[in-house]
Amino acid sequence: MPNVGGLALFCDDIRLEAGGKVSYMGIYGNDMLISGPSPVLLPKLSIAAHIQIPSSLERANLKVLVLRDTDGNSEELISMEGEIERPQNIEVADNTYTQAILHLNAVPFQIAKDCDVKVRAYVDGEEFKLGTLPIRFVDQSRE
Repeated sequence: MPNVGGLALFCDDIRLEAGGKVSYMGIYGNDMLISGPSPVLLPKLSIAAHIQIPSSLERANLKVLVLRDTDGNSEELISMEGEIERPQNIEVADNTYTQAILHLNAVPFQIAKDCDVKVRAYVDGEEFKLGTLPIRFVDQSRE
């Protein structure tokens, strides 16, 4: 399997703008810290998954999963799957890629305890890690 790359951006919202532009609002950094009592209900957790598939693959099955891991248990939040084809006008070379950009939303998104939200892509069954957002409750009594 050729090397697939990509990343996941976690944010508060993904907005479609005039002229076909997209804005990512409230992008989280290394983690999400919550300073308040549990549980917390977010109106939305948005995820932008950018996946680069080498142009040498003419066609592939692409599956993207968003998982929540809590205390060693994994829960599937979002699953999308379909075929991706190399565009006809793209050059087939070592440094060219077909790009898939998926905008995913968990609406609403409840957080009951510390967890990790993970985004995984599967190209023809092979797993590629796109990113993880650790979510942690901060104990305000210690501050």
